[in-house]
This record gives sequence, structure tokens and C-alpha cells, in this order.
Amino acid sequence: MTPEDIETIAQCQKDFRKFLGLCRIKDYTSGKVIPFVLWPHLDKFIDDIEHHKQIIALKSKQVGISYLLAMRALWVCYTSETAHVVLLSAGQAEANELLDKAVFAHSQLPDFYQLTKGAHAQSYIEFPSTRSKVVALPSTQ
Repeated sequence: MTPEDIETIAQCQKDFRKFLGLCRIKDYTSGKVIPFVLWPHLDKFIDDIEHHKQIIALKSKQVGISYLLAMRALWVCYTSETAHVVLLSAGQAEANELLDKAVFAHSQLPDFYQLTKGAHAQSYIEFPSTRSKVVALPSTQ
């Protein structure tokens, strides 16, 4: 690991926006892996989630919020000991799709930053080094 890698890790541990700079997502239109772009409405949404404990967001598709929330779940697991992050969506299939975005984003992080995955199933992923996990649940239960 280089000194630059160590500095990047330190910055990402403190700043979610810096972490997003490392993230890559799948563009479902082209099928290509692309850098995550922090659009202005997403930057504002980060401010909202950092300043409010509970948020209800009514959103349309393809505006980046699902990926943003999936990567926020990863970041919390990466930066917190024993975090238990719950991703809620309309049904279990939708919740699993949201978790899949987190799993994909994790797989695309630079090797020097990637935590080792522990147990992983359709509805959860664990990170043993921080004893943290992300669980996908339907909001209907």
C-alpha cells in the first residue's frame, strides 16, 4: 500500500463524499461500469441524510438515490464497528436489488480499500473486520 493509498483511506473514513469518489456503478443502459457521479440533487440529499435521522423520499427511477443509499450503507460498515444497516424497499425482491447495488459497488472499490466480505446471501452481506453488516428487508413486513 502506498502513502497515497493510506491518505485516501484516511480521507474516505472521514468523508462520505470522498468515499463516493472511489465508487463505480453499472450503467444499466450501456452495461458499462462507470464512475459514480455526484449530481447536485444527490449532494443535497447527502446533506439531508447527514442532518436528519429519518427521511422519507419519494423519487422517480434513474436519479441515483438507490446507488447512493447502497454506497452509504457500505460506507457505514466500512467506518463503524458493529454497524447493522437495514436497506428497506417495497418488497423483498426490490430490497435484494438494492443490496445487489451495494455488493456491486463493493466489488468495484480499489483493492487497497476493499474490506474482505464475510457471509453473503441474497438478503445480507457481512464484513468481519468491522463486525458490520447490511441487511435487505421489505417494508411490507
